[in-house]
Amino acid sequence: MFVDTGTNMRSDGVVTTEFHDQLVKRGIIEDDTPPEPEPAVKIDGRYFRPDDQIVQSSSELEEDEEEERIFLEKYKEQKMQQIKQEQKRNKFGRVFTITEPDYTKEVTEASKDADVVLLLT
Repeated sequence: MFVDTGTNMRSDGVVTTEFHDQLVKRGIIEDDTPPEPEPAVKIDGRYFRPDDQIVQSSSELEEDEEEERIFLEKYKEQKMQQIKQEQKRNKFGRVFTITEPDYTKEVTEASKDADVVLLLT
């Protein structure tokens, strides 16, 4: 048995109801169908669209990609240096109590890598 549900399918594949179609037809609501993009026109090696948006040529796009890659590499290197400095800074500044058995490890061996300050009480 076939039952009409009152739905229609537009050319762009969107399903609408008859009620929605009538509202659009009578001008109560605007049609939300996206406009078809107009094709680009090639002029002097560049592509132009009727709405004056410039589409760059493939060589310019490749240059932009190269500049972006170089920027990202520099940014990555800068972040790595910041992380290393942060790790180095976090190495210092600990204050903790040690006992006689820990003295050799915590003071003598640690002083090979960095300065050690003791407060004997």
